[in-house]
Amino acid sequence: MSKPLQTNRGVPQGSVLGPVLFILFINDMPYYLRNYCETLTYADDTTLLLSTKSPDDLAINTYVALNMAYQYCSGNDLVANPSKTKQIVFGRRAEQTPYIPDIERTDEIKFLGITIDTKLTWTPHIDSLSMKLNTSLYAIRRIKSITTTDVARTAYFGLFESHLRYGLAAWGGTSMNNLTRVLILQKRQYGLWLASNHLTAAEKLTRHSTS
Repeated sequence: MSKPLQTNRGVPQGSVLGPVLFILFINDMPYYLRNYCETLTYADDTTLLLSTKSPDDLAINTYVALNMAYQYCSGNDLVANPSKTKQIVFGRRAEQTPYIPDIERTDEIKFLGITIDTKLTWTPHIDSLSMKLNTSLYAIRRIKSITTTDVARTAYFGLFESHLRYGLAAWGGTSMNNLTRVLILQKRQYGLWLASNHLTAAEKLTRHSTS
């Protein structure tokens, strides 16, 4: 066990209470920035949301909001990381929005595990999701070959469906082509652990869901 150590600022990295104490420490940040932008915080990640009708106004307001965020960090002995700060612009005139100095402009960004693109096609997220589902499919196939169907079913919900359901409310409105890509992988998975006797995978899935 570590010896007690008094600290005047910050929280110990890796401690049990560290995340909770940090959240409490920056809890007033959204209130501080309330007149400049909407603020979403999750652990040590902070997202600033701004909306205007004019691309030029958006650039100016973003610049002001960022400076206020940096001011908040400086006043609370926090260090902002511009190298990890990115800007993504949504809208029909996104390309007309001036660039913010020292801030990388990107066409897609990962937010809480969901990849969002400027046109909200969700295609980059489906690309990433398909890779995860394929990897899970291979793992479950190996698991099923050395264990029982019940164990494989448990692995399915833990390794496959957990990825499939995550963020579905956001990316579920993507194009039919993207949905078909996911559906094909899902049907392939159903066929893997439900393909016994004469019932179809869909019939078995329905029976399993209602039982």
